[in-house]
Amino acid sequence: MRRQQIRQNLSRLILALVAVPCFLARPSAADVSIPKPQVKIENPVFDFGTVAQGVRVSHNFVIKNTGNSDLMIHRIVPACGCTAASTSGDVIAPGKDGIIKVDLDTSDFSGEKLKLVRVFTNDMEDPSVGITIKGNIEPNVVIEPARVTFNAVVRGSSEPQSRRVNVSVKPDSGLQIAEVKSFSKLVSVKMLEQSAQKASFDVILDTTAPVGEVRERLVINFKGSKEMSLNVPVFANIEGTLRLSPATISFGVIEGTDAMERSVKFENLGSAPISIKKVSSNDPALTADYSVIKEGQNYVVRVKLDPTKVSKDLRALVTVTTDSKTEPPLSLNVYGILPPKS
Repeated sequence: MRRQQIRQNLSRLILALVAVPCFLARPSAADVSIPKPQVKIENPVFDFGTVAQGVRVSHNFVIKNTGNSDLMIHRIVPACGCTAASTSGDVIAPGKDGIIKVDLDTSDFSGEKLKLVRVFTNDMEDPSVGITIKGNIEPNVVIEPARVTFNAVVRGSSEPQSRRVNVSVKPDSGLQIAEVKSFSKLVSVKMLEQSAQKASFDVILDTTAPVGEVRERLVINFKGSKEMSLNVPVFANIEGTLRLSPATISFGVIEGTDAMERSVKFENLGSAPISIKKVSSNDPALTADYSVIKEGQNYVVRVKLDPTKVSKDLRALVTVTTDSKTEPPLSLNVYGILPPKS
């Protein structure tokens, strides 16, 4: 009898548990709505087309919050000082829009330009988004060429070295050409034509400049509604009057025991005669001498290699010393490799 009573009580308990309402069950992760802001820029790139230099370009970018929690704009970082950015508000409610205004000052730019502004928010999935403003800026001043270059000028050459430069100013820019100045003893300016809106001049290089690179600049000053200055870089490569051609020789793969020989040409491009006094090598496997083609002007330098004295890949230097008081000794690089060991 007692056992029967226990069974009945267990049956009632099981029925009671089955009848428990479903709302007591633990909700799944999918049923929980997690607050999350989400940033979206409708059109992140604005092309302002072509404008005149000095025009201030402005554009309003629309920023949206497509999430379910407040979007907070922490900071806005323009690419440079020429670009300014501001926002209509630091907090954007879910489903709402905001404005980020970007201003670009084109006074110091010309040509195709692209400026990036980065926006930092509390969107954990995309905390940093970029907006871009770009376009073409027509310069108020055109300088042709914008850079003056003298390539491979022989020092002391009697041939004049000059380059023509033309400058033009837009009539409605409010600018006028005031002067063109050089602050270098090696570069001078010869003005050919000058008016308020146009100038033409020759840039003249002093060929007695030291051997090596010359890096100077011209300054063009403007007056009018806005005073300004523009620089014109001047670059020259001054070479000595002495040449070795080629300046590098290779013996390739060094094999066997027979002597190997290479020749190079020595030239004096100046007007004063210069003679070779000595040819030397820094490697015992190499010997060098020379023969005269035209005294004071042209020579042949011969380099001989003894393979039996080469114990590793060849990296040597042959030095040609002359009687010149201004030109340094010339260096000839010599290379060769040993065959791989079997």
